[in-house]
Amino acid sequence: QRTRLIFDLTTNIIFILPGILIAILVMSVAGQSMKGLIFALILTGWTGYAKISRGEVKRILGLPYVESAKAIGMGEIRLFFKVVFPALLPIILVNVVMGFSGVILSEAALGFLGLGGSPYSWGNILSGAKTVILEAPHVAVVASLTLGGLIVGLNLLGDGLRDYLDPRQELK
Repeated sequence: QRTRLIFDLTTNIIFILPGILIAILVMSVAGQSMKGLIFALILTGWTGYAKISRGEVKRILGLPYVESAKAIGMGEIRLFFKVVFPALLPIILVNVVMGFSGVILSEAALGFLGLGGSPYSWGNILSGAKTVILEAPHVAVVASLTLGGLIVGLNLLGDGLRDYLDPRQELK
């Protein structure tokens, strides 16, 4: 009970703070490294998945077929792997694909500010492009359009995946 309270409190505190500010703080302390960047993005990104997972598991556990499985004596571990996890997997998978665009944008923002983990990140490319914007505007335009296309493409992939994996969708 106490562990769950601490977990909920930690999740809510990290969730309400702006993720980019936490990432800037972590990258300022850790320095420019790929490990620091990965740690910063994980630290700011896990809370959304935790909240979605918790809500969906509560919803799934309230479904009639789950209650029936409990009533016939199915153990908790078997119930999780046979009933809850297969129902939870499509939701988490769609959110992971949709979350890639947020991770890419966060990495680009950190790279633009000079806190990225690689000199070849989207943010560093755009930061370099702003210095030559008058002489070679195509550098900024191509990099921005490519980044925008990637983000839109990932969001469309996530939407398509959600539509494909939705069990409530009518068969036509």
